[in-house]
Amino acid sequence: MTQSKKEIIIILSVFVVAAVIMAGILIFWKSGEKNKFFTRTETDKSIQKDNQQKTSEKKEKIDCEDLKGNWLFFKDKDTSLSFCYPGDWGEPMFNEIKVDPEKRKGTKYNLHFLQPNSKQNYPLFSYSTLDYKRLDIEN
Repeated sequence: MTQSKKEIIIILSVFVVAAVIMAGILIFWKSGEKNKFFTRTETDKSIQKDNQQKTSEKKEKIDCEDLKGNWLFFKDKDTSLSFCYPGDWGEPMFNEIKVDPEKRKGTKYNLHFLQPNSKQNYPLFSYSTLDYKRLDIEN
């Protein structure tokens, strides 16, 4: 065999091996087997969720701790409302304003603070969902 025939055979062999490797990768990729290697397991997802929750809780504590004075953290479990407030305001009371569901769209809440040994419940805040609208009042 001549030198040029040997070179051609080597080059063709390299192309055949490369084609076989590429075909194997393509078959592997399309078969869904990649999911075993590239997706997170439920355990991984649970660990990630726990870590995110711990980070969030830590961040919430840090947010109020960074403020000077006696600041406390408020977070309602049913809404997205959360904030820091001075501890001398008292205990936060968060409740839905009761309006007949047929006369409203969305939800509205009141937030006030019970102060020990006081008849005053201040400050008073009102919080409503973005879609809140009274249907029985003309605009």
